[in-house]
Amino acid sequence: RRLERPDAQRRLAEAAGLAGDAAAMCLACGDRERALSLLELGRGVLLNRRSGIRADLADLYDADEDLARRFEEQRDALDRLDHPPLPLPSPPPQAEAGGRDRERRRDLEAELDIVVRMIRALPGQHGFLRPPSVPSLLAEAVHGPVVVVNVSGYRCDALLLGADGLRQVPLEGLDADELERAADVFHADVVTALDPRAAQDEVDAANARVTATLDLLWREVADPVLAELRATDPDTRVWWVPTGALCRLPLHAATAAGPLPGSTA
Repeated sequence: RRLERPDAQRRLAEAAGLAGDAAAMCLACGDRERALSLLELGRGVLLNRRSGIRADLADLYDADEDLARRFEEQRDALDRLDHPPLPLPSPPPQAEAGGRDRERRRDLEAELDIVVRMIRALPGQHGFLRPPSVPSLLAEAVHGPVVVVNVSGYRCDALLLGADGLRQVPLEGLDADELERAADVFHADVVTALDPRAAQDEVDAANARVTATLDLLWREVADPVLAELRATDPDTRVWWVPTGALCRLPLHAATAAGPLPGSTA
């Protein structure tokens, strides 16, 4: 949290794939639990920063009302620095003002770190603002299997969380660069395909790319995952958790463009 919000968001965006790459290395070594923890840690860093460190404080207020109030005060003070009110017309700000803001931010963040450590020392609050543990993540699969799809330039895998534990399905045909290219044009292609004013050749080309992308999602992600699930969890609802470029693609709409040799579908 040491960077101002625009700088932090840029750095986080640039490093968005680091958790996925680290998870891929763990999966290459067969360490599924560590991979899942790293993915959740990466998601938690991004979500905590983007949400202004928002948290459900009901349990904390029950545990220690004073600490809960201190946490909110420090958090809200940081938010005010990140979202200052629009100033009235005035002379250009002096460099000293920016320096004072940075110093104030450092002080607030140091105080907030102390408060968070105090909160985590309370009974039942050890996991405050931390990613959930693997057992707690597995407990979320009571209503159906949860599938976390990790996309990395090193390798791609699906992690299946279910009643029988944590399983790994290597997605050997999935390529991170190919997914990025597909995601970059998918939305525009859908708009073109549905635009009655577009030229027919443009519509046909857009439709072909959309169909190819949905087929890619089926062949390389959905079909191998569902084939694995059918062996133990037939006819059950699946909860997808995509990462990387998959977050910009409709994995739930994956559809085969033609018959699949040996497909389980």
